Amino acid sequence: MEFGIFDCFMIAFVCGLAFGLVYELLRSVRRLFDHRIIIFICDVSFFIAAGFFVFQLSMYLGNYIRLYTLLGFGAGLFAYIQTVGRLLGGIIIVLIRGLKAVFGKVFTAIGGVFKKSVGVFAHNVSAAFVRFNDFLKRKKKTSVSLLHFDTKRVYNVKRNIIQSGEDIGGKYVIQAKVRRSP
Repeated sequence: MEFGIFDCFMIAFVCGLAFGLVYELLRSVRRLFDHRIIIFICDVSFFIAAGFFVFQLSMYLGNYIRLYTLLGFGAGLFAYIQTVGRLLGGIIIVLIRGLKAVFGKVFTAIGGVFKKSVGVFAHNVSAAFVRFNDFLKRKKKTSVSLLHFDTKRVYNVKRNIIQSGEDIGGKYVIQAKVRRSP
């Protein structure tokens, strides 16, 4: 089926008008989540989708990309944005403001309950850690034993490495002289 220039332009114009709904959907997502990354993702996804759609439309209309198909699609999208898009945009803005207000109150209430429950849990956990730390400190203090004499010879009979010592019964023993500091 062969399409003329005017036919291709008008078909692309109508497709551009219809593709305006995709633009409106992404524009409402951008307004709902007003963040730079979301805006960037919506813009890039729209242009990728529009490019793919125009390419597919051009292949359907004549197996090659025509400038007037691209211009017709752009004109249809522009016409949508300037007419129906303005009307729907105003309605969507009101709906999004209402949704943000409702969800804001709901999430604030949920956040308050969550904050209280997490606060109680964190307080209990921190108290447990404090008790455990105190236990370890007491254990460390009781593990230190004082010398009863000023000087005493200490033998390490469990050590198998020769560092400095004598051979007593086939085992290596390290002899050390320990002095108490004044």
